[in-house]
This record gives sequence, structure tokens and C-alpha cells, in this order.
Amino acid sequence: MIDVTLYEADGTFVDTLTATDALPNVDGTRSVRRTANFTVSISELADLRVYGRLIKMTERSTGGVLFTGYYDDVVAIANMEEGTVRVACRDKSKKLKEAGFDEDTSFLGNGATTTRAISSASATSELSAGYEIQGYADVYEQTVVVYDLGVAKRVNDATVTGDIRDGDMSITASGSNVQKVVLDVYLDLKATENLQQIRLDNTGYAESIEISTDAVTWAAYTTGVATARYIHIQITGTLTFTAEIKVYAGASYPASNALADNENSWRPSLSDLQREITLDIGSSQQVNVLYLRWGLNDAERRTLVNYEVFAQVNNRWMSLGAWYSNSGLAEAVFDTVAARYFKIRVINTWEGRPALRYVKIEYCTSTQTIDYIIKTVAQGESETEFNLTPTKRRTKMTFEAGQKKWDGLQEMVRNVLGNWELFYSVDGTLTLKPKVLRTDQAKEITAMLPPFTITFSDADVKNEIIAIYEGQNNTLRHVVKNENAAGSTSIPRIGRRTEVVRSSLADTADKLATFAQRELSTRGRVTTPAEATVAAAAGYEPYDIWSVTESKTGTSGLFILTGFNITANKEQATYDLRAKLEAV
Repeated sequence: MIDVTLYEADGTFVDTLTATDALPNVDGTRSVRRTANFTVSISELADLRVYGRLIKMTERSTGGVLFTGYYDDVVAIANMEEGTVRVACRDKSKKLKEAGFDEDTSFLGNGATTTRAISSASATSELSAGYEIQGYADVYEQTVVVYDLGVAKRVNDATVTGDIRDGDMSITASGSNVQKVVLDVYLDLKATENLQQIRLDNTGYAESIEISTDAVTWAAYTTGVATARYIHIQITGTLTFTAEIKVYAGASYPASNALADNENSWRPSLSDLQREITLDIGSSQQVNVLYLRWGLNDAERRTLVNYEVFAQVNNRWMSLGAWYSNSGLAEAVFDTVAARYFKIRVINTWEGRPALRYVKIEYCTSTQTIDYIIKTVAQGESETEFNLTPTKRRTKMTFEAGQKKWDGLQEMVRNVLGNWELFYSVDGTLTLKPKVLRTDQAKEITAMLPPFTITFSDADVKNEIIAIYEGQNNTLRHVVKNENAAGSTSIPRIGRRTEVVRSSLADTADKLATFAQRELSTRGRVTTPAEATVAAAAGYEPYDIWSVTESKTGTSGLFILTGFNITANKEQATYDLRAKLEAV
């Protein structure tokens, strides 16, 4: 059962309402992401009419919070004879969304950001020319054809197990007249590589090996140095055979690659557990933030890196904190420390292997950071509960008279922080955090799933974003593309789809790159929606990762929770949560 309780804005208890049909709803795509409805006796409307009072919905059995927000309005008379009405609520962002400014309010940043030049970088291990790099690749297409008396038969006449990138793939075909089995495999190395050798190990035979830079035009490969990103191998075997593709680098991946640009990367040796890169800024200087880009490209959403940052103080390494990051610009913010040497240690990765292609060290003295601006505006509306991830990124902006405060804050987060989110959590706390896909901590969910109904349309997809900032003194431009052939909407799959976007707040190269990547993430993918019904539980938030197992068939997969609504079962004895999901 769900209890509905009334509080003053400062948290003082008022009353427990005799509410029925209490149904919270959540949609992570909306600015006001949580709403709720319930039915209450007309006699209790007097308490609800007091502006500013809070509604809290909790599970009776566990006390877990399902919704915290403001009383909004009486929706309609639910049953006049019984004297009940339907009440609507919205989360606490309602208060900021409906507020406007009486006059312009500027946040210009009264401090400064100083970049600490990195004089050199070294690493405990580095991939060198001749090392295997197929472990970084995606298998984006794979087909099997069985030839029975020279006739090509269905793919399901052969069983394929394992992964061709790590040596445990086996192909087993059936049929008394099978002459050969042909396996076609396409790899995306995720970045244009300098290759030394491509070969096939185990019992399969490579009939042909082709390479390409764009997954459109292919050329035969012979052993020797070549430049390519995509690899196509056609493998032939008999009834049962094994196969492993091995791709060897023709160039090294030293620590200095992380300093050069955003295209090359430092990569540690795969077998080395001491995956650390050390940065030297020349002399002991104050530092309080590192900016990093992990992965081989910005589209590598599923590769999650857990890393720790250290500073050498008094000849000892002191930990400054640990963070998680997917692709895109990551920000490690810590208390100001004076040091010359800094170390980044890769603790673990999921869905991929560690690669660092950009790092910058800075000292920021500004108090007008994004989290400061959010807190200042919210405190002006009497907000007291905050969970704001610290950031050193600033902006020079003005909230115009009459502009909705909540809308202005959301626009600022989109333009400057990119793939972060600003929202009120289930317990009513104003929250700012990056959208990190924590596939390593997926919630295990068993559900009764309806048949999946996925509608695929790439009509509005954009896979190349040209981002432009036009200021009084300068114009900036940044281009980001989705060239990941493993993705269904990439340039190699559906051709080039370009969109020009403009930002009035992304006034530095880093901000504009972050803004461009956020626009590509938003516009560059086709959603694959699904639904699941599970037992209602407190604490779920949009962008949680669920590992869903269908209870009848046992099939499973990883999904992002984008929203849900709660409905009552018969006689309201229990409640179901109807989840809206999207495939990871």
C-alpha cells in the first residue's frame, strides 16, 4: 500500500491523508520528471489549499519514498456522491519552473581558470607496435552460411559460440553432405589504426581479408603496414572448426598520445595490472581539476572506466578521489593541492579496454561555477536540499527578465556540461550529475514482458553535428561524427546526416566540444523502446541500468529505465510498476 503524507515546506509534519489510488508517474525526458495523482476526501482539501506544502508518497511496508513534491491542483471530482476529488502533484521543480526574474541576473565568473602545461607524460605500460589490438574492436556484423552439396543453407544450420576476438569461438554445422561452412565477420576498431598484420588462428582458413577506412570502400589486405579502421574476414571451415582473429598494431600508443590531441590515445598493455599514467607539470603548482576523455571515440557509450587520481605530496602519492566515466569529457574535481606530479590509475573497465585520448590539468579560482549558479538560484526560491556534483566549468550568462528559472538552468546544463542531468530525485533533492551508464551495477530485474514492439525509423537521425558559438569577439566551430559501424545510425551504416547547432553559452573549445557531443547523443540514435511490469519499489530513477530477465523464456538484456508509472492491482492490495525501457 502507498501512504500519502502532508508536510510544511520546511519538513514539519502536518497530517497523514486518507488517500486512495495514489499513483506516481516518472518520465526522465521531461523537465518536470515526476508527477503523481491521488484521490482524497473533500473534507481534507482545506489542508491541501495551503500554498507551499509538500506531498510525500511512501511504501507502507518498507517506508521507501516513491514521490516528494508539491500539491498542484484538484484535477476533477472523482465521485461526488462519496465526496472525493482527484488531486494532482508535481515534483519540486514546479516551484522553480513557474518562477520568473523581476530583473536580469548575471553570473560572469569573478575568478580565473589557469591551465597547467603538462611537460611530459609516462606510463607503467604502453602498447607498442606489434601488440594485439583486436580486443578494442566491435564485431558489428557476423553471418554464417552452410554449403550442403554446393547449396547455401540457412544460418541456423550452424551453431556459433564464443567471441572471435579472444580465441574461444567455435562453429559447428550439421548435415551429412556439408562441404564447407563460411563465416563472414566485420570488425570496427573504433579508430583509424596503423596496422602491421591481420591473421587468423586455430583451424579456420581465411579465404579473404579486406580493410576499409569508411566501411564503404574495401581493399584486399596483404601482410604489411596499412591504415584502416574496418576489417572484413571471410573464414572457411568444415563441420566443426575454431577461429580467432588477431590484429597487430603498426604503431605504438605511448603516454604522450593523451597530450597530443583528441584522436590518438595512450593504451596500457592488456596483461599489465599496473595501468597508470604519470603527468609532470614542471614544478609544484596548485591544481584542483583534471579533464579527461576516455575511449577511442566519443560514441563509445558502453565502455565504462573506473579511475583514481593521485598527487605526489612530500614524496608520497596521495589519493585525490576515484571516478567513473563513459566516453565524452570527464571531470575529476578535488580539493586544491600543490604538486608537480599527478597520476591516473585505471582501476577497472567494463564493456571495453582502457584508452585515454585527452587530459588537461587546471587550477580554477572562480566561484561562479555551474553548481554554484544552480545552488544560488535555487536558494533564492527557498530550496535547502542539494546533491550537486562539483564542477569547475563556468559560464558567462544572463537570465533575462521573465525567463523561467528552471528552464534557464536546464539550458545552461545542456550547453555547458553536455551529457549531465539536473533534476529532483525521488526524495525531493535537487540533483546535478553526469549521465554515467553504470553497466557494472545493473539492477537485476525479473519481469513479465509483453511482446517487444520496437519501431525503427532513422528519418530524423543526425550522425554529424557542426556546433557553432558566435560571440562578440570570436567564433568557434567544432565537428563531431558517429563513425562507429557497430551503431545502426552511424555514417558507415546510413550515410552522412549533418545538423548545424548553435550555442550562446559554450564560449570555449572544451565547452563547445561537450555541447556538440551532447547534441550527437540526443539526435544521433534511434530509440528501441520496450516495457516491463515489475513489483513497485521505491528509489528508482530514470537512467538506471536494468538487467531484465523475462520470467517465462529466461531471455535477458540490458536496458535503460527512461520512465515508469505505478498502477494498483485488484482491490489495491499491491501495486505494479510499469517500466518504460530503452535498449542499451
